[in-house]
Amino acid sequence: MAFEEWVEVEEVLSEVVLKAAIRPNSKYFYQMAHLPTGEGVFDVQFSTCKNLPVKGGPGGQYNVSDLYLYVQVGDELVPLFSS
Repeated sequence: MAFEEWVEVEEVLSEVVLKAAIRPNSKYFYQMAHLPTGEGVFDVQFSTCKNLPVKGGPGGQYNVSDLYLYVQVGDELVPLFSS
């Protein structure tokens, strides 16, 4: 990949935000009540913790199986994995 192409990729990635919502069947679903009214998703990031590799949200750390993960680009939420 040429340097110019890499710069374009970095510009796009800087606009990408990882978001999540807690799955209704998760034991942590009650934590969604701690979000501001009307907000169903929250910012997250991946961590190096094996047991709870997703950081963020009302509970602080989650397993991937407890969440619906999305990538936000601009105003659009795109599912990271299909359900």
